[in-house]
Amino acid sequence: MSVSKKGKGTITKYFNFSQGFFSTITQYIQALRLKEVSLMVGFFVIGSFFAMPDLQATSCLRFLLYALGSFLFVTSVYAFNAYGGYPKDKGNQRLSKLQNLSAQKFLSITLGTAFGFLFCFYSISPKIALLSILSYLFWMAYSYPQKGLKNYPIAGTIIHFITQVLHFQMGYLVFLPLDTVSYSVSIYFALLFSAAHFHHEVIDYQVDKQKNTKTSAVFFGQQPIEWVSLLMFSFAFIYWYILFHKALLIEPIFYCFAVAYCLQLITKISLTFINLAAKHLWYRKLYRLYYFFAGIVSTFYLLSNGYN
Repeated sequence: MSVSKKGKGTITKYFNFSQGFFSTITQYIQALRLKEVSLMVGFFVIGSFFAMPDLQATSCLRFLLYALGSFLFVTSVYAFNAYGGYPKDKGNQRLSKLQNLSAQKFLSITLGTAFGFLFCFYSISPKIALLSILSYLFWMAYSYPQKGLKNYPIAGTIIHFITQVLHFQMGYLVFLPLDTVSYSVSIYFALLFSAAHFHHEVIDYQVDKQKNTKTSAVFFGQQPIEWVSLLMFSFAFIYWYILFHKALLIEPIFYCFAVAYCLQLITKISLTFINLAAKHLWYRKLYRLYYFFAGIVSTFYLLSNGYN
């Protein structure tokens, strides 16, 4: 059976439309760094798993709404960060995909997703919405064009620490009022988040130095901050052990993240003896993987047994 010219034309138009549509979607995914956004959502939802009482429909729906709000929150922060650093980031190969979108487009996405996460959080609890606004203001101060705190030594890492404490409390509030557990455990994840940010500055050292951006790595030196990052990861582990010793952590959860740290330390030591290109990036990929699986295993345990 032959296909008419009109039919062939329709098929070609459909194929071209589909190809263009998926190409546009891919550009947005890359420019907004949605893979990394999805990873960062874990720092929001981990607090919920420490408080989630059961797997009934109501609890699951509250969690899914909070997870959606968290995804929109992180997307908004990343979009504003891209908008604020748009001129400077042109020379950063790691962020080359940002040029898929215009600065104005990033600003529009920032505003749209901000309204979205506020709606989600307020629907769950006004307290969560208020904490999200406070955290968002800190992130705006971090990413503000030209004068953002990410351009100053130590300041950017302080922002990471404070906001992660807030993010954990937000997740916890989805199901329970804040208490000793939420305050204590949130500090551990804030230490991890801050240590990772120091290493992020180590990765971007050359680009930031060329742009005369005074990050901690540029101001104090790449190698000193690399060691500061490792020391902070190590201090986080010591703090984690103290929480366990004081009976604020249950044993399975403690060991999940303790194993992740041990694997990270082994990886760090091993890489010092290996001549590997992009060593800092490989180190980050691997320790992210360790903590990701620690979080996944912990989540399954908490959902199955609860935090008791």
